[in-house]
Amino acid sequence: MTYPSESNINSSVPHIYVKSWMALALLLYSVDQIERYAGWTIFLLPCMILCFLGLSIAGLIKVVMSVLRRQWRRLIFILAAPAIFFLIALVMSLGFDSDWLRFQLARPYYNWVVDHLPAEKEGKMMWGFGSRGHFLSRIETHALVYDRSDRAAKQPKADEASEIIIRPLGGHFYLMTEIY
Repeated sequence: MTYPSESNINSSVPHIYVKSWMALALLLYSVDQIERYAGWTIFLLPCMILCFLGLSIAGLIKVVMSVLRRQWRRLIFILAAPAIFFLIALVMSLGFDSDWLRFQLARPYYNWVVDHLPAEKEGKMMWGFGSRGHFLSRIETHALVYDRSDRAAKQPKADEASEIIIRPLGGHFYLMTEIY
């Protein structure tokens, strides 16, 4: 029976650390969609905060240990993982979030439906794009809107208790979010 050497065990630690940051980044990118379909807000937010804090503390310890041991390659791995996480957060803040990705993946289907619209639809179509909310938070309803005349881009009137946000996705498609 052979036992793994200490160098083999230590060399796998940065990979586990990097994979943990990537899993957290994937959760960050898809939390919007997960919450819309499962309604796990109360569970996901504390889970993400605890994971972020745990990985940050572990990373700080690993940075100090790598510098003391002069393990520069390992240090690069340890510093690159959170950098990639924050890069994904930056990309999301620029509008390339899970809604945009979901639309881009399903765009051929939506274009096919629009191409086969009956005459009475007059170039307008709406699809449900999910909703979320519960008794502790506001309620959001999302809809994908196709409007050939681009009148959907104009801000519609909302009641006093709600707010409507229109986000263009390109090609006469809009994501309409009603918050109440």
